[in-house]
Amino acid sequence: MKIGIIGVGNVGVSIAYTMFFKKGITEIRLNDINKDKALGEAEDLRQAAGIMCSSIIINAVRKKYLIPCDYIFICCGKARKSSSEEMNGLYKDNARLLKKVIKDLPRDKIYIITNPVERLAKLFKVKYLGKILDETRYLMKAKDGGWIVDKKGNTRWGVAMEAWRVVK
Repeated sequence: MKIGIIGVGNVGVSIAYTMFFKKGITEIRLNDINKDKALGEAEDLRQAAGIMCSSIIINAVRKKYLIPCDYIFICCGKARKSSSEEMNGLYKDNARLLKKVIKDLPRDKIYIITNPVERLAKLFKVKYLGKILDETRYLMKAKDGGWIVDKKGNTRWGVAMEAWRVVK
């Protein structure tokens, strides 16, 4: 099974690493606007895979090579910097970006993780991740940074585990 990841910041790389622990994954393909970052992260992940005795193939690729992937996780976009930042501005910026990113990709394979995730998923008619993490934090009454309780914030492992969960 092939996994594609667009955006190799903290969230994208966390998802890639989490996929090491999912049975059936044969390849992870990384894509980022910063090609050197994608190449560097792919190399780091290959080295980690070697230490773990994993046979997963990891490469930095152009977007067109994500089309045959079984799952495509979109983690790119402008990040929310604080709780006071307007979601409408974030929505406009990320909608503009994702319109270009999603073009030519099979929508039935896409999971968006870019904020505001629910609005963007509805706009592009794709699935999204992040809601389970938000609800878990709410139920646990988590207090790690205040605004992080209702938004993904700076954490990435909860969303990475959601990605791991959706891959069958």
